[in-house]
Amino acid sequence: MSLFKRRLIYLTFMLLFVLIAPMLILYANGYRFDWNQKTLYKTGLLVIEYLPKDATLMIDDTAMATKSPARIGGLTPRNYTIRIEKEGYFSWEKRLWIPEYTTTFVRHVNLFKQSLPVHTDAMLTQFAPHPVHALVAVARVAPDGIHVERMTPRGTTTIPNLPIFTEVTTLSWSHQGQWLLVIGKSGGQTITRIVPLDEQAPIVPLESFVTMPLTRLTWDATNDDTLAGYTKIGKGVFLVTMNVDDKKVEQSIVPEQSYDLPFILDKDRVIILTPDHNGETTAIFRARIPSDKTIEQRVTIPSAPNDLRVTAEQEHLLTLLDTRTKRAYLIEREPRTTPPVIETFSNVLGTAWSPNGRRLAYWNDQEIFLWDLERNTKERIARVEDLIESVFWHPSNEYIFTKTKKTVDILEIDGRDHRNLVSLAKMQIAGTAAVDTKGQWLAIWDLFSATTGVDWYEIK
Repeated sequence: MSLFKRRLIYLTFMLLFVLIAPMLILYANGYRFDWNQKTLYKTGLLVIEYLPKDATLMIDDTAMATKSPARIGGLTPRNYTIRIEKEGYFSWEKRLWIPEYTTTFVRHVNLFKQSLPVHTDAMLTQFAPHPVHALVAVARVAPDGIHVERMTPRGTTTIPNLPIFTEVTTLSWSHQGQWLLVIGKSGGQTITRIVPLDEQAPIVPLESFVTMPLTRLTWDATNDDTLAGYTKIGKGVFLVTMNVDDKKVEQSIVPEQSYDLPFILDKDRVIILTPDHNGETTAIFRARIPSDKTIEQRVTIPSAPNDLRVTAEQEHLLTLLDTRTKRAYLIEREPRTTPPVIETFSNVLGTAWSPNGRRLAYWNDQEIFLWDLERNTKERIARVEDLIESVFWHPSNEYIFTKTKKTVDILEIDGRDHRNLVSLAKMQIAGTAAVDTKGQWLAIWDLFSATTGVDWYEIK
């Protein structure tokens, strides 16, 4: 080959490199050329994660991906209709603006299964959903009395070695559900049993290690093996703490006025409610077993103690709800600031913390609000037609269930464009409802006389 030809080929490749390289660099950085407008423009990127992972992602009615997470680039800056669908599931849709030179993230999208309920017929007097598993403890009315049973989507089993009751007043799971507290009446006596989740382990009669009568039996908010209650000895009132595993029993004196009022057991600490002379409540924070060096912290709550409902769902905060004035108070579990009441809410019928403890849902008759702990922001996220009876969270932290008298719906938290709402269940009278921590099964106590029992909806 002649020198001229070699130079010509070299110059040709150099020219192509000079022309193409900038185009490739611009393309890799998201630039596109509009041949109609004869202009260069910057594109945007969409990253979206969803379940089930094999659902189809549609953008403006065009299938773009069939596997999550999906990364869609080269999008002209404008509004897009984004839809995720799969046969047998409720679809999800939003219209989102994709800006230039920006990645738009959509995370934690869940498609919920369309399913008919698995129904178990039973006349029930108590319904206690397990805090982790798709399992419900129930008190079922039978011709010979009341039986305490375990119900799952696969069937029902009677808990062995329990008496047949004439009345069951309490079914209460421990913090992580390793134990079930059963209180009822049989043969004219009050019977208290502690039933292990492990069906092979023995049932523990409370009187086997505590003979004194106890009231307000309450599980530790953190420790799964600890139970406590109040008792009267002479003229004094004592908090009796029991470890179910090692049968260790401890007791400490408390204010006499606290007897039969709510309290929170929190590892080695206890929060006791007692009335003050103004008709308000003093919350006493102290060591569970006080010593001479114990320092008590006292917080005044402007509510009567009998009106307060106390929960310890959040790691660092107590939630106190005044059922009469409909005010909710958030208090530090270990008061370190002044004042320790860090937030109050008005016109509240109920509260529910997200599983990660970052957001609080609270509601009145027809509205649901969200308080973000980290951002300290409040937002109304829904208004419904029927009266709200309860709200509880999906384990993803990105959806909430809303239960009215006849429906159970699930509402998306992400408020961009709109919040997707799915009606999962409709019935004549819906009682207590709960979901397991895998988000697979929704259990609803059906209170309608013709269909009374438990309905299980597979939603994942």
